[in-house]
Amino acid sequence: MKLFYSLFLSLLTVGPVVSTTRFHSVYMMTNEPENEVLVFSRNRRSGELTFENAVSTNGKGLLLDGFPQDDALASQANLVVAGKCLLAVNAGSNTISSFRIRSKTRSISLAATVDSRGEIPVSIAENGGLVYVLNAGGVGSIAGFKMHPKTCMLKSIGDPTALNQTFASGPPALAFFAASPAQIIFTPEGNLLVTIKANDAQLGDDTFPSNGSLNLYKVDEHGLTSAEDLIQTEIPGITIPFSGDYDDEGNFLLVELFPGGFPEGGASGRASLWSGIDSSSPTVESSVEITSQRGVCWLRYSPRTSCAFTTNNGSASISALRVQDGELELVEAVAASGVNSPTEITFSPDYKFLYALSTGFTLSDDPELRQPAIFVYRVRRNCSLSLVQEITNGIPTEAERVPGNLGVVNGVVGLAAF
Repeated sequence: MKLFYSLFLSLLTVGPVVSTTRFHSVYMMTNEPENEVLVFSRNRRSGELTFENAVSTNGKGLLLDGFPQDDALASQANLVVAGKCLLAVNAGSNTISSFRIRSKTRSISLAATVDSRGEIPVSIAENGGLVYVLNAGGVGSIAGFKMHPKTCMLKSIGDPTALNQTFASGPPALAFFAASPAQIIFTPEGNLLVTIKANDAQLGDDTFPSNGSLNLYKVDEHGLTSAEDLIQTEIPGITIPFSGDYDDEGNFLLVELFPGGFPEGGASGRASLWSGIDSSSPTVESSVEITSQRGVCWLRYSPRTSCAFTTNNGSASISALRVQDGELELVEAVAASGVNSPTEITFSPDYKFLYALSTGFTLSDDPELRQPAIFVYRVRRNCSLSLVQEITNGIPTEAERVPGNLGVVNGVVGLAAF
């Protein structure tokens, strides 16, 4: 069973085509009004990155209404590698872009930019050429596509499916933190899982409603799903389920904000291990509190070490956890520090290195000094991290970026490795 899920995890990471080239890379997005993907070559032995070039997505970035630039899309997996293709969301133009990864030229080439079939795409998932995008605008929706493994072209399939959440107040066309869904991810059995932070929008008094949810959509043999195929599991208590990943056994590791309510100072997080995620009654088997860290939102798991890591946006840190004998344990609340306003993290395909995106938003009041960066860490067997590199080359400062839809600079987003 463990071997099966390890194979499943590897397919989700590198897609249906295994690279046999010597070119390895890491990608991030500027998320500017004219969105670009920044391409970095990756040294497979040392993990170090070198900036190569910037490539237009032919789409627009976005800053969600009410958000600071250190968490522009409030989501995980808005830039993903799928075989020799790269998929990106353009939240400001309601499109997704696909690229062919060009090993010989150490770059990528745009294959297509297509309608996301909804408003404000924030997360994307791929499994065996089947692609689904999560749109956060309005009540939210998911929409399916088939991807050609060589050309990376996308063809829409089925009808978009509206999410099962409602809005008590707030503009219906823009997502915001208490309501926007955060991630779409395939399950071990090939179904779809969507995390919704809150099934209702803010209540009008700036409080967060309880009961976010895990939303399982059964996918048929044609790759289609619908609202009738939904199994929704509410997360009890005042908490905000954000994102997650799978361990070797197919359990879902979920990270949550503010378990038990919004604490004074904002420091609170929880990671939990859910079994039976493809069933009608998933169960929490184990959970750990990360009470000393703020903004615990993003999580990735390594089958190589059985370690999971979270980025903690408000504490400029990364926490380390371990799955052992079906139990989740906290190894270090602060496995790495000094990562200014971190968001997305991703592993190298061999899981030897961890890459963390720092938005640099709180480095200074001076936009010239607000410098995004990618932090590179070597991952040890004991779940410890050792810093390899902090790279800023090729990444524009806030002062060099063009203001976006809200009149301020959109924060950088997305991180993926090939």
